[in-house]
Amino acid sequence: MYIYVHTYIHTYIHTYIHTYIHTYIHTYIHTYIHTYIHTYAHIHARIITSYISTIYTILYNFPHVLLLFRKTSFKHQSNHNNHLLIFIIYYFIINYSLSLYDTYLCVISMQFNFRQFLSRY
Repeated sequence: MYIYVHTYIHTYIHTYIHTYIHTYIHTYIHTYIHTYIHTYAHIHARIITSYISTIYTILYNFPHVLLLFRKTSFKHQSNHNNHLLIFIIYYFIINYSLSLYDTYLCVISMQFNFRQFLSRY
């Protein structure tokens, strides 16, 4: 009788701990880390990449702006500089907008995946 009760308690409690708590830790916490933190890192990586490419474009075009400023007359130079400046500004706006849109899509998909995951349990 003692062995039977002890085995039953041991099996039931150990199985309960192993199944429920381990599964809870593995699925919920691991999924939380994987979806939220991993996606958070991806979002920041995309935004940082966007900033880097924008800064690179500005720095790459800066010598051209200086050359235009030196070589051409004031009348033509201001016109050329304005075109280049407009290009840089538009590039920055488009690049940043795409980055934000990418982030938005990433967050939407993350929320959808997490809701879908929660609906299973």
